[in-house]
Amino acid sequence: MAARPPPERKAGSSQINPRLFSSSAFACTAPSSILMSQHEQRSFVRGTTERIVYVTCPNDEVAGNLARGLLKEKLVACVNIIPKISSLYWWEGKIEESSELLLMIKTLDKHLDEITDYVNKHHGYSVPEVLSVKVDGGNGPYLKWINDSVK
Repeated sequence: MAARPPPERKAGSSQINPRLFSSSAFACTAPSSILMSQHEQRSFVRGTTERIVYVTCPNDEVAGNLARGLLKEKLVACVNIIPKISSLYWWEGKIEESSELLLMIKTLDKHLDEITDYVNKHHGYSVPEVLSVKVDGGNGPYLKWINDSVK
């Protein structure tokens, strides 16, 4: 694979190149209006309060409604809806298999209880999956964007 040339930058500019954040190419990308130094743009930062939350859903309608609702409440910065996963699991003493969708939610520690309550209220499963994973690091500007995007 050929090396990609560095993004174009104006002399003295610290704004992130907007071409790096094409909404058609990537989901949940930070807007180009975030201003950071060159060092901050390339930095790997240890996460402190950021979380990834996983929620499985039975269909597109439930997944879309949950994603939009969580976003409107400003509890999350981004929700990826991953279609067509196969889930095998124990339920009521036997192995079940379902076709589901997976929500991959970017948020902060402080919203985990509210997200769990929202999912329990609006989901439909008697025991909805809500699993949180601590983010131990990542792209500094992206982690900043998560923090800036929630209430």
